[in-house]
Amino acid sequence: MKTWLAGIPVQQTKLLLDVKNPVVFISSDERNLGTRTNKGLLSSELLNLMTREGFVFTQSKSHADMTLLIEANTEEGASTSGIMVAYLNASFKLVDTKDNTTLYHKSLNRIKGVQLSYRKAGLEAYANAVASLRRSIVEDMVSSLF
Repeated sequence: MKTWLAGIPVQQTKLLLDVKNPVVFISSDERNLGTRTNKGLLSSELLNLMTREGFVFTQSKSHADMTLLIEANTEEGASTSGIMVAYLNASFKLVDTKDNTTLYHKSLNRIKGVQLSYRKAGLEAYANAVASLRRSIVEDMVSSLF
């Protein structure tokens, strides 16, 4: 039987794949106590982390495969003996640019920052959120896409 099967010609097909890294446009609205921040702490960190995962970034939405929408703001919390607390709420949404379908969505809620002023507490809450980005957001995003 083996010799009979060995005599049957097998058709071969070659398939050429052109694999490209996903191109992402970032739209970020990051605020501290309602005031827009110039630093873009979350978007900068996501750009670095996602670049390491093979994503490519563009300044033009029309050239992007996906758009990463970031919305974040801090709010005042309690104040005791001159110590101020602020909480950060942030939303991360990855959307297919062509058909506007949501590919990934995650929120961070009430990330705490404690400092001597509400403004500084808000910035500390942003810094604490960066650790969450490293631990979960990028890993979840990559897993949901690939």
